[in-house]
Amino acid sequence: MPWRPPACADAPGCAPARGSPQGARHLNLLVEEYYRLNPEWRDRRRAGFFLDEIQFVPGWESFARRLLDSEQIDLFLSGSSARLLSREVATSMRGRAVEAVVYPFSFREHLRHHRREPDKAPGRLTKAQRSSLEKDLLGYLAASGYEVDFLARYPAGKAELIQVCASLDDPATRGREIRALLEAARQYPRARLHLVSLDIPPALDIPKKITVHAACDWLLQGNAKS
Repeated sequence: MPWRPPACADAPGCAPARGSPQGARHLNLLVEEYYRLNPEWRDRRRAGFFLDEIQFVPGWESFARRLLDSEQIDLFLSGSSARLLSREVATSMRGRAVEAVVYPFSFREHLRHHRREPDKAPGRLTKAQRSSLEKDLLGYLAASGYEVDFLARYPAGKAELIQVCASLDDPATRGREIRALLEAARQYPRARLHLVSLDIPPALDIPKKITVHAACDWLLQGNAKS
């Protein structure tokens, strides 16, 4: 079934749909049904079709080419798979596609989108504001699924090793995260070491070379609201 978001469902020039594993035949039905509902648009005005997760529909490339060749339609394709951005897809579209990479929201962008971006540094928030920020962070993490450990290198030569965990309360978890950082530091001895966590107990036995950060503070550093 085509997916129609409320903001676009009744607009005659807009036909959004989410990809279905049932094949390109249903995409053809979508086009024909759209023009049955809006016959005055066919061959007279340009319509916009927005197809999400299109890579899951077998044969979508030939459908897209046929649509561009035979109808007055602006076609927008989106998806979260590398298959949609492969060289083979670009070749199959015969140079008629323009790629735009859309990155997921950062935590600050998530807050800004929901109009809850703090107007001061996290360390200056009231206790109630801090609790609200931590609640927002849990929601953001649940939606994005982020928990990333990585090495960051900067053009000036600086490097940082970042280890992330949900909580440092458990000594076994804490020890594992610390060992991982120290082992990585042997390979990158000039890197600064960071340990980021949602939960930071008041008293921690952490090597001095490791800096511990609350996740809220870490995710909101830099790019502050102007």
